[in-house]
Amino acid sequence: MTKWLLCVMMALAFVAGPVLGQDADKPKRKKPAREKKARVRKPKSVIRGEYAIMVSELKFTDDQKTKLIEIIKAQNESKKAMAEAAKPLKAEMVEAKKAGNKERTKELSKKLRELRPDAKAQRAKIEALLTAEQKADWARFNLYRNACRKFGRAKLTDDQKKAARDLCYASDVKLTGDKKADNAAIRALTDKIAADVLTDAQREAIKPKPRVKKEKTLKPEGGRKPRSKKGGDQ
Repeated sequence: MTKWLLCVMMALAFVAGPVLGQDADKPKRKKPAREKKARVRKPKSVIRGEYAIMVSELKFTDDQKTKLIEIIKAQNESKKAMAEAAKPLKAEMVEAKKAGNKERTKELSKKLRELRPDAKAQRAKIEALLTAEQKADWARFNLYRNACRKFGRAKLTDDQKKAARDLCYASDVKLTGDKKADNAAIRALTDKIAADVLTDAQREAIKPKPRVKKEKTLKPEGGRKPRSKKGGDQ
């Protein structure tokens, strides 16, 4: 019986050997390389930063957006032209400073200031797009932002932000451009928000940290500090 089993196993090995060898000799099929999809980058919107916030907050119409884009593009082109015009003046100013020519430096500095865009004129163009209601809403929103600047460490919840905004929008405070008056009005509104909206822990978090006074270094006898000698003792 055992001899019979050995014969069967040897026969199977003899048959399987060439088959296994044939499989080993076959070239392995390479998997087709996956085609990399080219990333399609979305073109950057012309409306960015403060303008994007304004469009979102005031819910601009399509017509307002189109006109705003035209204004922004014109501003960008104007800035480029001004930057090109400023290059030779800046180069000349460097030379004038090296030569110690103060009069020419002042003249060039004045010319460079004249090249700067007129911020008031730009604001006027943007404000002309807004309705009376949008202008009022934008003023309220800016009041809300100014009032909430000190609440960063408080980490207001969404409900608290809404409550703070409601307080700002309901107030009769109007920013006039007078720094002292505006700061006093914002401070009063900020205090009201802190008292009515914030928790005790949040009020504690926004308290200004006490300044640590630096210790004064004692001067040596004679009243003057010893000068450090460069290059070691001579």
